[in-house]
Amino acid sequence: MHYRDFYGLKEDPFNNVPDLRFFYPGNEYTRIYSRLLRIAKDRKGLGILTGCVGSGKTTMARHLLHLLRSDKNIQSGLLVLMHSEFEPGWLVKRIAGLLGMREIPDDKTEALALVTKRLLLYDNENKHTVILIDEANKMTNPEQLEEIRGFLNLERGSRRIMTFILFGTTEFIEHLNKNESLSQRAALRLVLNPMDFQSTVKYIQHRFATVRGDPSIFTQNAYALIFKYAMGSPRTTNSICDNLLFEGALSNKKPIDENLVAEVAEMLGFRKGDYF
Repeated sequence: MHYRDFYGLKEDPFNNVPDLRFFYPGNEYTRIYSRLLRIAKDRKGLGILTGCVGSGKTTMARHLLHLLRSDKNIQSGLLVLMHSEFEPGWLVKRIAGLLGMREIPDDKTEALALVTKRLLLYDNENKHTVILIDEANKMTNPEQLEEIRGFLNLERGSRRIMTFILFGTTEFIEHLNKNESLSQRAALRLVLNPMDFQSTVKYIQHRFATVRGDPSIFTQNAYALIFKYAMGSPRTTNSICDNLLFEGALSNKKPIDENLVAEVAEMLGFRKGDYF
C-alpha cells in the first residue's frame, strides 16, 4: 500500500520539484515578491535574490514568472543555468529565443542587433522585457556578467527597455562584486532567509492541505523535531516529511511522532549532535 492510501492523500505532498500548486505564500515570501515585482514593473534594471541551497529560490523564480506573465505590459522569460561553461554570445542567443526569435545568427554582433531591434519593438508596444535567471551563481565567467551589463545599457530616453532579476546562491555576490559597474546597477539585493519554526509548520500544513491531507498526521513534537533537523530549508523539510510518510505507512503508524522523525533523520544522514 502506498502511503497516499494509508494517510488518505490525493497525491504526494512533499515532492522536491518546483510545483506552483504547493507554493506557500508566507509573510517573508510575500514581501520579497512585492519588491521583485516593483523591480520589474518600474523598470529598475537589475534585482538580485540570493539564498542558501534548498531555500526555495527556484520555486520563487517560477512563481514570479507566473505573476509577470499575467501582466500584458511585460514580456518575460526564464533561463535556468545548468552548468557554468558557456560559449561566447550564449546569453544573447538564449534571450533571443525567449523573445520568440526563430532564426538567430551565429555571429554575436548580428544576434545582438536583432535582439535590440526586438526589444525596441516591444518598447514601442509599451511592453517592458524582464528576464529571470535562475542559478545565476553559475555565471562565473566575467564575460557573462558583462553581457548583462551591456543589455542594461540599452535605454530609450530616460527609461530602460530591459530588466534582469537574478536568483542564485550567496556565492553569486562574490562574482557580481568583481564587476563594479554591474554591481552598482543593482537596484535591489534581497536575501531569502530560512523559515522559522512557525513558518515551517505552516509550510508543511499548506502542503498537506493542497492534497487534502490531515496536518495532524504529525504530532506537535514531530513538527518541532522536523524543524530542528531541516533548519528552515524547504528542500530538506520536504525530504524529511516524504520519508516520514513512507516509513510511517510501512510501520502502520498514526500519528507520526518525534521518535520516527529521529529514525528518519538518521537514515538521511543527519547526526543529532550536529543539530542540537
